[in-house]
Amino acid sequence: MADARAAYREAMRLAEAGLTVNPTNADALASAAVFAAKAGEWPTARERLRAAQQLAPDNVQVTFRAAVLHALSGETAAALDALESAVHLGFSRTTIAADEDFTALKKMPRFKALVDEAPSNGRPR
Repeated sequence: MADARAAYREAMRLAEAGLTVNPTNADALASAAVFAAKAGEWPTARERLRAAQQLAPDNVQVTFRAAVLHALSGETAAALDALESAVHLGFSRTTIAADEDFTALKKMPRFKALVDEAPSNGRPR
């Protein structure tokens, strides 16, 4: 676990370095948020996600990463709500179903329904 956290801290450092070049890159901010969460840096994770959502509230990648962050923090309802938004924005069924960050949600009827509803090719319906 310590090795994984160290790897996520390094990923977070690299994402943050990229943000110095383009601080308004919502995808990079959302990625940094997930890396921070996985490194145990929850205040940073929430700050980066909030910034990403302010910059690009309808960005499918930002919305999906919000679902991941909420799932990682145990916020089931918020994770499912964000995942529903990502599905409506066209996020891929295959990616959702395969994402290990949703392990705790995968047996829930709402999660299964969202996977079924998601487009198989990742395009908005």
